[in-house]
Amino acid sequence: MTKNASFKFNKMIVLALWLGLSACNKETIINIDNTFSGQYTSEYIETLPGFPENKEIILSDNKISDLNFIALTTSAAWALTEKQQFELKTIRTAVALPNGKTLLQKVIPLDDIALYMNNISGGKIGGYVYEASDIKALETMHDMYWGLRLDYPESKFLENGAGYAVIRFKSSAINNLYIPYCVEMGGEEPHALPNTGGGFTASILGEGGFPVYAFEGNFAPNEGAELYEVTPKGVEILRSVYTLDRWVTFEGDKLITETKVAPSK
Repeated sequence: MTKNASFKFNKMIVLALWLGLSACNKETIINIDNTFSGQYTSEYIETLPGFPENKEIILSDNKISDLNFIALTTSAAWALTEKQQFELKTIRTAVALPNGKTLLQKVIPLDDIALYMNNISGGKIGGYVYEASDIKALETMHDMYWGLRLDYPESKFLENGAGYAVIRFKSSAINNLYIPYCVEMGGEEPHALPNTGGGFTASILGEGGFPVYAFEGNFAPNEGAELYEVTPKGVEILRSVYTLDRWVTFEGDKLITETKVAPSK
């Protein structure tokens, strides 16, 4: 049997399974979970404590005013005085580091959804990420765009675009996560606004920056990670779930997966 004929044959088997027909030589079983619903929704994240709940305590303990916090966290860290850099780092290190149980969030352009759903490069995650609870106040396209400063050079995000997407996940590669400091702050990040080099975003929403982290490399998320498309007004649509080491499609109230089995003899 040629490769083309074999593909058509397997396709017919899958179709038979969908129709509930029996097949003697099954190679793929389609599983449909009609009860599945996303667990990492914005409503769930609202219940998680994060930087918004700890900010006042951190500033009070370090005698930093709100105005000073805004100025320190949203400025280019390399342009600050040594005293200001010390104050900024004191604030940043007071933010608890993520651990294996922390729900993280990666914000991606709509154009990149297919890269994950099609498992290109293994559907792995890298680059800048955030604790989901730290940025839970950011929901609309406008707030996400300016809160995280997604206006970097060659960005695919648009302030007035059709929306964005987020991956919410936990990670076993947490030891590969670091705070993106510039050289003056003890790191290696280049001087490249809107990245501040101080471990916070250069938010212009008026309340200061948001804590940011970065992965040194690309890593698969833990089982159960979820990918949501988000409309400009913040309405979430679950698109894909990471299960059995790959992203799988979520349609309506159904999670569709495949189970590979050896052909029956």
